[in-house]
Amino acid sequence: MGFLLTKILFLMALPPPAARCFAYWWFRRHYEDVTLDSRLARAKSGTPGAAVSRSAWPHSACRPICEPPRSSSPPVHAAVSDIDIPILERVDLSPLHARLEDLTRRVGDIRSPPGAGSRGPPKPA
Repeated sequence: MGFLLTKILFLMALPPPAARCFAYWWFRRHYEDVTLDSRLARAKSGTPGAAVSRSAWPHSACRPICEPPRSSSPPVHAAVSDIDIPILERVDLSPLHARLEDLTRRVGDIRSPPGAGSRGPPKPA
């Protein structure tokens, strides 16, 4: 019994560190940090091929990502404005409302027999 508990404990404790090591290895191997700060840090550390100064970056690289470039807006606007979106007609839902009201009335008219669903003996009238 002790052997089984030890084996289960080992099998439960081993996967999280192994997964963490695998994820660390995977991301270090397949992705590269391309932020300006990491390039400057590599330039300061003397890594070859990473000598980038802040003044070497063009001003357009410092623009926020969410702001679209000004030159691409007119063609996109022209392409989007040519899309013909049909205007939908107003749908008459009065037959559906009538059927729902009729169903509500019919369900409201349902009466359960005396004593059905009550707990204990029926109360005398």
